[in-house]
Amino acid sequence: MRALRRGRLRLALFASAAVACLCVSLASPSAAAPAKLPEVLRHGSDLVAGGEQFRVWGFNYGIGRRYPILSYFDRPTEGRLNRVVADMREARALGANTLRVYLEIKAFMTGPKEPRRRAFAALAALLDKAEQLRLYLDLTGNLVWRAPPRWYDALPEQARWAVQARFWREVARTARSSPAVLVYELTSEPVVAESESWYSGEIDGLTFIQRIVREVDGRDPSQLARRWIRLLAASIRAHDRQHLIGVGLLTLGGPFAGSNVADLLDVLLLHEYPEEGREGEAIARVRDFAASGKPVILGETAPLLATTETWRSFLRGSRHCVDGHLFFYDGRMPRELGQTRADAWYAGALDEFRQLRGSLESVAP
Repeated sequence: MRALRRGRLRLALFASAAVACLCVSLASPSAAAPAKLPEVLRHGSDLVAGGEQFRVWGFNYGIGRRYPILSYFDRPTEGRLNRVVADMREARALGANTLRVYLEIKAFMTGPKEPRRRAFAALAALLDKAEQLRLYLDLTGNLVWRAPPRWYDALPEQARWAVQARFWREVARTARSSPAVLVYELTSEPVVAESESWYSGEIDGLTFIQRIVREVDGRDPSQLARRWIRLLAASIRAHDRQHLIGVGLLTLGGPFAGSNVADLLDVLLLHEYPEEGREGEAIARVRDFAASGKPVILGETAPLLATTETWRSFLRGSRHCVDGHLFFYDGRMPRELGQTRADAWYAGALDEFRQLRGSLESVAP
């Protein structure tokens, strides 16, 4: 009888232990949740994620007059977030592992010292969605593409820099814990040049090529570029010591040449559109930046100034110098396009993206 009782007791204890183990197993995040998205880090001249070499392959999220991401940050709503997430999901289905998204000053700052909390909350929500989709974001900030705020353009140089520093502190505070951040891109295409305007040009109402100073006043332009990068990088590092920092760079040389600024950055994001018959010169410019020993991403490139054949030749020739490519995508798939010349170009660009991956992208996302 005692043996029977002992047997029953052992059986009960065994069953209780089994149930307890099962409950622990079910409660364990590692048992149910997918592996955490690994952060992208720099290792010498390479990018790595999860201990493996990582190559950026994706899109600038917007082109022409279609920028869903700008509308989302202007007035964040659940519907607009869902629209952006649907586009992100389609980009992922196309093979992208990265999207470049744009953060405009007027959407994120209501004045020189007033962050717009709603926009930063929208950025946090976007990063959460990107992590779920296993998609990295190139956060390109300090932009003033659409009708720059009057209060911003009225500021003198140092006050303008101070706004940019505050902006990046808030971005880093918001994004520091997200593995979906590929890079903080300090701005797109900065230059140092004398002018009455902060911007060098305009296309379809969008300003581009932002001057970080308008009056050099005998100062060393190369040192001005370095001082500006140091200020904004320090603003980021006050809250985020981990994520990469870069700049969207023209390949024209000058104060923002790789030889002058590469040591201050983690990654160089080049904008190169080769001209017809001059792909060799474009390849040489990319190689010059790669010689700095920092990872290089072709952050903007497309067959705008050359035939597709010339552009492909440029991509093939520069492939071993770069750590990835970002093309263009505005959220529309080929089935959604019309019959305009712009739509035809865009459809062709998406098709090129799919075809080129086999020859340019050797590391899976």
